[in-house]
Amino acid sequence: MLIALVLTALYHLTASPPVVIITCDSDNDGQLETYQLANEQVTVEMDDTTIWQSEPGWKVTDLVLADVDDDGQAEMLLVLWKYGSFGISRPMWMEGEDREYSNHLFVYRLVAGRMKPVWCSSAIEYPIVHLQVADYDGDGRQELLVTEGPSAGLFYSIRSLFYQNETIWQWQDWGFTLVE
Repeated sequence: MLIALVLTALYHLTASPPVVIITCDSDNDGQLETYQLANEQVTVEMDDTTIWQSEPGWKVTDLVLADVDDDGQAEMLLVLWKYGSFGISRPMWMEGEDREYSNHLFVYRLVAGRMKPVWCSSAIEYPIVHLQVADYDGDGRQELLVTEGPSAGLFYSIRSLFYQNETIWQWQDWGFTLVE
């Protein structure tokens, strides 16, 4: 049993990152865009021209396109790991640099050929392992089905093999609220 557990852990630790390619008209302008997650980076192209790339320091682990705020336009959702939680706009109570490596959910929207941030979370206590979007409760609004791992920290990769929790979230005015 212990050998199987160790082999499973090694497989998950060395498995290749996912490749996701989504082609759609996310801004409803009649032109198709291609969203690609490869090698833990996201590229958005329109007419064979790159219009947006994720930051080089980000490790993007999931990419989803969906209308999460029910405005009629698909948003790009990124699950990523990065250093720092606040960027250049730190809260007034924080002194010094925030250099913690943490998990985040970022939401972007394509507007006039440019990707614009809609909402970017601070560090997430229980990192997102996987993200799905659908109308789970049949109310006509999209919800996020989030598979969460254990709290970040020492031996996170190994602990995430043994702990996962599913939660459902929905957009409420300015951010996501836990539904169940």
